[in-house]
Amino acid sequence: MLYVSDIISRFNGKLLCGDENMILDNFCKDTRIIKNGDIYVGIKGESFDGNNFYADAFDKGAKACILDNTTLVDTDRYGDKTIILVDNTLECIGKLAKYKRSLLNIPVVAITGSVGKTSTKDMVASVLSTKYKVLKTEGNNNNNIGLPFTILRYKDEDVMVIEMGMNHFGEISYLTDIVNPNMAVISNIGMSHIENLGSMENIFNAKMEITKNFNLNNVLFVNGDDPYLKRVKDRHPLYRVYTYGFNKGNDIYCTNYVIEKDHIDFTVVFNYTEEYFTIPSIAKHNIYNAMAAILVGRMLDIPMPKIKEGLKNFTITKGRLTIINKKYLTIIDDTYNASLDSVKNSLSLL
Repeated sequence: MLYVSDIISRFNGKLLCGDENMILDNFCKDTRIIKNGDIYVGIKGESFDGNNFYADAFDKGAKACILDNTTLVDTDRYGDKTIILVDNTLECIGKLAKYKRSLLNIPVVAITGSVGKTSTKDMVASVLSTKYKVLKTEGNNNNNIGLPFTILRYKDEDVMVIEMGMNHFGEISYLTDIVNPNMAVISNIGMSHIENLGSMENIFNAKMEITKNFNLNNVLFVNGDDPYLKRVKDRHPLYRVYTYGFNKGNDIYCTNYVIEKDHIDFTVVFNYTEEYFTIPSIAKHNIYNAMAAILVGRMLDIPMPKIKEGLKNFTITKGRLTIINKKYLTIIDDTYNASLDSVKNSLSLL
């Protein structure tokens, strides 16, 4: 449980009015979707200040507000509510999420990569949900704003599957400090955000920030066909590394696949044994993501039949190479991302 008093004692918060023993749960930063009993967090954006909507949040049923600008706060009108003042709401929500994560003794799988991380997250979560109760990143909430809110949604789940995005050095490092993952997956190193990072080597180094706190108890899963990621094992890191891909040198590798009208059947070799899988996708690169999910599933003791069930039934997040069939028309919806690698994959599928 998190309490108002935690913000006051740990993060230099000030209680303007209300109950310092109130439990903090169901955090929300958008008054359009806020529900009765939520905790509203006023965050400054590029074109708006979320602090200005605190009254709207209370009127819609919020039981408390966390703000960093109280010049417009009417404590006379809302004196019966709980209002907490902090130095910076975005920093506070990150610290709260990090603190909450520190209280949890559950496996956390972090996923990053230039492309494919959302599909990988969906597959991993689907596989793990065949045995565990899973908390996963919803939509594209994978940055310094969305990720803390995901951690703070935790109730009683057995495992977390957390997606991490970035476009500059240091961002994965910041998110890793909050999440403190036991395991991580890096899907690939592509051209995304090369305008900010300058080179593929720099993109690789930025993605590898996900391992900054790793030791012998941690595990990293990487695409062993990727020219940058395949070098990780050769560095003899102080953590375990497993690779996946189509090349036989990987710990799990695909030997055959058949693309059907609405799915792919494929064969992998894992621990010297052939296994057969089906995924509801016709994009070849999703075989990579599926193999990552297989490795994570086995690491968390999911039986192979359950892994096959999880992969067969996973749902692709909207806008990530989803196929829409109309009477006379097939639409490939890859509208979420327009990086060079994503466009190449879309054209290959077309």
